[in-house]
Amino acid sequence: MIIKQHKNFKMQSGTLYGIAGGVFGLATIGFMLQAQFAPETYPSCSERYAQAGMFALERSSGSLLGAAELQSKLAGREWGVLHNIAIKPDNTPQAKVAMTVKFQPGGKIDKKTRRAPSGVGFKWRPGYLRNASSACLSYAVRLPEKFKFGHGGTLPGLFGASKTASPDDAAAFSTRMRWLGGGKIGVQAITHDHRSGHLIALPDKWLKIPRGQWVQIEQEVVLNSPSQNDGTLRIWIDGQLHLNLGALVFLKKPGTGFSGVIADTHYADSAMEWVPAPAATEVKLSPMIVRWN
Repeated sequence: MIIKQHKNFKMQSGTLYGIAGGVFGLATIGFMLQAQFAPETYPSCSERYAQAGMFALERSSGSLLGAAELQSKLAGREWGVLHNIAIKPDNTPQAKVAMTVKFQPGGKIDKKTRRAPSGVGFKWRPGYLRNASSACLSYAVRLPEKFKFGHGGTLPGLFGASKTASPDDAAAFSTRMRWLGGGKIGVQAITHDHRSGHLIALPDKWLKIPRGQWVQIEQEVVLNSPSQNDGTLRIWIDGQLHLNLGALVFLKKPGTGFSGVIADTHYADSAMEWVPAPAATEVKLSPMIVRWN
């Protein structure tokens, strides 16, 4: 598999990068933390990071990947990819091509067959993040105009683990984005101090994700120094900084670092456990881009 590194990366280009991993360990909510307001003028991490790589949905020839081809790249460590993902042209400024994730009501996940009637779960593990001290994830999401938020759900976010951990081990830290009931936006953070996870609310009286249009999501994680509480998490929505939270402990000892992206996208309860969709629908995701320092 070819791995390329780009500077001033453009969303429309790229090849499929090294991807592997397993279904993430689902966390439980510890508590809700209201985040501080952040200066709107702070530049996004996509503007400040020079190195970038894309989880592309196209072959180098420009033709679209199929779900079976995508599944094969994940080495069997996924669920829902074959049955619930379609890669289609979108031809919008936000996404030339999009990954459409299908949701259906009822049913449950069959862990043996890796089938689920709703949503998808996998990890993207680009090797170039292993020695990074900070990372930036950006992608766009589009919900249908009549999308039912239900009790909420989960969207992609960064994660890390021990460098000696197996692909199936649980994440040491993660920052999965969430939509909540009524369309409010938050981030579910697992850190060293909160191993069961805690929900961090975006300010502005809980910012809501609009339906019927593309919404750009960008998150930056700056790892703390070993044994220091100087880690940082920042979230931008459509280019505006809504979260700038410091004093975080993502790792406690040397040997833990970034692993990649938890790309799980499904309806979820407050403990981030998979639940059926309230109605048949879908979510579109643009190609994910990671940047690193």
